[in-house]
Amino acid sequence: MVPGGATPLPPGGATLLLPGGAIRRFNARLISAAPPASHADAKIVAVHSPSGLEKATYQFSRAIYRELAAEITEDPHAGSPNANHQRVLRACEAAMERLATDRHYFAHPARTLFRDIRAYFPVGSQLRVLRVVQRYMTCADEFVRSRPQTGQDVYGNPLQCRACTRRGTPCQRMPLPETGYCPSHQHLADTEVLAA
Repeated sequence: MVPGGATPLPPGGATLLLPGGAIRRFNARLISAAPPASHADAKIVAVHSPSGLEKATYQFSRAIYRELAAEITEDPHAGSPNANHQRVLRACEAAMERLATDRHYFAHPARTLFRDIRAYFPVGSQLRVLRVVQRYMTCADEFVRSRPQTGQDVYGNPLQCRACTRRGTPCQRMPLPETGYCPSHQHLADTEVLAA
């Protein structure tokens, strides 16, 4: 036990400190390029800017890949020796990019990523793969949700309401962070909840 009643982190373990005091554990050596000064006190503090979110999603996708890379099976009939490694890495990066840019239409990010990459792992290690993907995608999802709304997406483009106007053009108003709809189209979020 660590003073104060907290459980000690494993070597290389760290916490993601989210606004509101929420804490998530993950392997910090896989997320950051430089190891933290003290593993017991390691915290990743995200920069709340578009480039900070882009960098963080890149780090999360690389962390998933690094933790799973040793278990990826290679196809002997593939043209390049690391084809499956490249496919897993691309799938991780695509899932993180979609999580950061299209969160409202990405219902189950961990399940989607696992379905995309499970074919590249032996059956005996798929439970571990699922748990790793769930852990990192949960952390990344909470990180993306905790970002203050700046009115821009990851790439600096202005956010827009998800609805269309009566003329069929996309609504140009600023969306609310909870639903992705502007105040005028907020009623559409209620119909989504009823349909689900």
